[in-house]
Amino acid sequence: MFEDEISSHDIMFEDEITSHDIMFEDEITSHDIMFEDEISSHDIMFEDEISSHDIMFEDEISSHDIMFEDEISSHDIMFEDEISSHDIMFEDEISSHDIMFEDEISSHDIMFEDEISSHDIMFEDEISSHDIMFEDEISSHDIMFEDEISSHDIMFEDEISSHDIMFEDEITSHDIMFQDEMTSHDIMFEDEMTSHDIMFEDEITSHDIMFEDEISSHDIMFEDEITSHDIMFEDEITSHDIMVEDEISSHDIMFEDEISSHDIMVEDEITSHDIMFEDEITTHDIMFEDEITSHDIMFEDEITSHDIMFEDEITSHDIMFEDEITSHDIMVEDEITSHDIMFEDEITSHDIMFEDEITSHDIMFEDEITSHDIIFETS
Repeated sequence: MFEDEISSHDIMFEDEITSHDIMFEDEITSHDIMFEDEISSHDIMFEDEISSHDIMFEDEISSHDIMFEDEISSHDIMFEDEISSHDIMFEDEISSHDIMFEDEISSHDIMFEDEISSHDIMFEDEISSHDIMFEDEISSHDIMFEDEISSHDIMFEDEISSHDIMFEDEITSHDIMFQDEMTSHDIMFEDEMTSHDIMFEDEITSHDIMFEDEISSHDIMFEDEITSHDIMFEDEITSHDIMVEDEISSHDIMFEDEISSHDIMVEDEITSHDIMFEDEITTHDIMFEDEITSHDIMFEDEITSHDIMFEDEITSHDIMFEDEITSHDIMVEDEITSHDIMFEDEITSHDIMFEDEITSHDIMFEDEITSHDIIFETS
C-alpha cells in the first residue's frame, strides 16, 4: 500500500510472484508497474488523482483486476499473450487513455445501470471469464453461480441492499467489490475456491464472510465505517491479506488450521476487536496504528516470522505468543531519502515498512519471491 504523495517510484516483480496486492492512493504521479512471467491473482487499484502511469502485463497473467477512479489522465494499458478474465473500469473524468489487448483474450461484460430492482441472475454449468457490474440503485437481487464457474468479477456500486451471493463447487479466480452504502449482505464461498478478492468500501454494516475448504490466495480489504462483521477462514487457507481501515468497531477475525503468509493491518480508530490465530500459522504481520483500544491478540502453536507494531495511543491490549515463535521485523522510520532495496534469489515472507518522508526509491524483487508486503506511509 502506497499512501499520500509518493512520486517517481518504480516497482518491478519478476518470476513466480503470486497473490500480491498493490494499492496506490492519493496523489501518485509518474510511476511504472511491470509484472512479468507467471503472475496470478493480483489486484491493482489506483485512486484519486493519478496521472501519467504505465501498466504492462506480460506472459501468462490470469484473473487480475484494474480499477482507476477519479481524475485519471493519459495512461496506457497493454495486455499481451494469453491474458484471460480481466476487468478494467474507468470512472469519472478519465481522458486520453489507450487499451490494447493482444493474443487469445476472452471474456464478456454484463453491465446493469440506473434503477435496477428485484432481479435474479443465475449462471449454471461451465461459465468462464464473465464480468457483472451493477450500478446505481440496485436492490433485493440474488446471484447464484453453480458448477464449474471460473474467473468472474462482480461489482456492486451505490445503494445496494439486502442481496445474497452464493458460489458453489469449483469456483476459481473471482473478484467481488461492494462500494457505497451496502447493508445486510451475506457471502458464502464453498468447496475448492481459489484466488478471489473481496473489497468492501464505504459504509458497510452487518455482513458475514465465511470461506470454507481449500481457499487460496484471496484478499479482503475493508475501508471506511465498517461495523460488526465476522470473518472466519477454515481449512487450508494460504496467502491472504486483510486490511481494515478507518472507524472499524467490534469485529472478529479467526484463522484456523494451516494458514500461511497472511497480513493483517488495522488502522485508525479501531475498538474492541479480537484476533485469534490457531494451528500452524506462518509469516503474518499485524500492524495497529492510531487510537486502538481494548483488543486481544493470541497466537498459538507453531507461529514463525511475524511482525507486530503498535503506534500512538494504544491502551489495554494483550499479546500472548506461545510455542515456537521465531524471526520478525524490519522497520525504518523518519526521513529516509533516495535508497535502493534489492532482494534476490529465494526470498520468502519478509516485511518492509518505510514511514515519513520517503522519496525516490526503487524496489526490485527477483526470482522466487513469495508472500511479501511493502507498506509506504506518509509522503
